[in-house]
Amino acid sequence: MSARTLAIRGLFQDSALQVLDNKVFRVLLGLALLPILVTFVIGIHEHSFSILFGLWEIDYPNWISMLGDDPRGALLELFIDAVINSFAGGIGVTICVAATAFFVPRMLEKGSADLVFTKPISRSVLYLSRYFTGIFFIALLATFLTVGMYLGVLLASGLSYPAILWSTLTLIYIFALVHGVTMLIGVFTKSTPAAMILGMMFFFGNGCVHTGWQVVDAFTTEENPMSAVIAEGMEEGSPWDTVKDIAVAALDGAHYVLPKTSDAPLVVLHTQDALFGTKRAATRMDMQTSFTTREEERRAERRAERGETDEAEAPAEDFESQNDPETWFEQHFAWDAPELRYNVWFSILSSALFTIFILGLGCWRIRRMDF
Repeated sequence: MSARTLAIRGLFQDSALQVLDNKVFRVLLGLALLPILVTFVIGIHEHSFSILFGLWEIDYPNWISMLGDDPRGALLELFIDAVINSFAGGIGVTICVAATAFFVPRMLEKGSADLVFTKPISRSVLYLSRYFTGIFFIALLATFLTVGMYLGVLLASGLSYPAILWSTLTLIYIFALVHGVTMLIGVFTKSTPAAMILGMMFFFGNGCVHTGWQVVDAFTTEENPMSAVIAEGMEEGSPWDTVKDIAVAALDGAHYVLPKTSDAPLVVLHTQDALFGTKRAATRMDMQTSFTTREEERRAERRAERGETDEAEAPAEDFESQNDPETWFEQHFAWDAPELRYNVWFSILSSALFTIFILGLGCWRIRRMDF
């Protein structure tokens, strides 16, 4: 092998050792055991939960009837949402951002830089190797978590549910979009605390931008009846109407430019559906419809118990349940969505372009630094 090839190989071996030797990595492995343990202890069956492989059987509570005749698929989707999208995708990725924030600043320390930059490889390769080290970090953790959960569900519930394994891509996708920003902050500040704090702020701020955008979109889209109610309370041409237009335009601009981390679960879900026809998206839609229908029935029952016969209240309640901003985006998000903002391809490509730009900017900066 040439000296350059040996150097690159050694570089990636060193990166792998950095990950395995990271104490936070070991802590996260321990935390991942908690949801894995749940899947081994609690089995999901057609009519009941089983504890410790059938030692106890507990009938499903009444609310589970909202999920259909066989609620197992819907329950597993709820579990994936809670563990992958909320716990691991939120808290877990945040910890990973903090744990990998030192990669670039430490490389740029005076003694380390003098040693590292004498190797026969370019600074750009060195910089990008730190990016892929971070991806390797999250990939190991995500694989450990999802494979463990999959095996737990398979053994305790008797179900093979590949959607759990696909959730690995959700975590990698989210982290890949954020890690480049953390590295860019590190290369400009040469400070681990700055990269850690600002990286986490970017992750949370980016999520707030997209969540806010989805709520505004759900309430202002013409096909959504809620937009008419909002328009009635906003006098056209008034100062507040102008403020609203400026705020919505700014939110649109930020949404279209920034990487769409909040889309990651839906991107993976639709990719799995497109490749294997698993119809997970349809399962989730059915679950949401069942919840909405059941909730409307319960509201009707409560009105009847109170002796309320005024039908004017019913449309308002139905109107509220049918236009939930939390599900509006998911209902319209698709590969073939005619509107750009709901198209899966646009979400992926715009996020990829942002990441490539950020990595390119980091490479440009590190190549022009003096030590």
